[in-house]
Amino acid sequence: MADPCRQQVVDAAKGRLLTVPALETAGAYKSPNVESNRIEPLDEEDLPSLVLFEGDERVIELFTAEDTYDFSFAVQGAVKGTDDAAKAAANVLRANVLAALLADRTLGGKVRMLEAIAPGDFIGVDYKVDATGFLLAFHAQYATREGDPYTFTP
Repeated sequence: MADPCRQQVVDAAKGRLLTVPALETAGAYKSPNVESNRIEPLDEEDLPSLVLFEGDERVIELFTAEDTYDFSFAVQGAVKGTDDAAKAAANVLRANVLAALLADRTLGGKVRMLEAIAPGDFIGVDYKVDATGFLLAFHAQYATREGDPYTFTP
């Protein structure tokens, strides 16, 4: 059986995060670790890191033959260090996340709309080491056949 549409949206967003290019840190290039819904603090070997957090989902009542959903998620990014080089690396990582997710605002046809929004109440994970991070939030809208959370509608 196929995954529910919500999981397919999460997987599509995570797939876009996996395309974020490697960062230069301490003279070496390292791709960010990409995870979902992490709860443990980030440690040195986890950095650079991108963590996707699933948020709330709300049904929009349109009285049509489909169920339309508003779905929010956040992406926490972090790099090792707190100096100017780390801040610059975090800014590059942040820009790369925005570019990766907003390059295709349909997430491969899974959503009707994707936009960056204020983070609001999202809370990311803690750090066990000195790190510089950011938190981005996104709002997506998708629709399924009425009563069928496994089938997208165009």
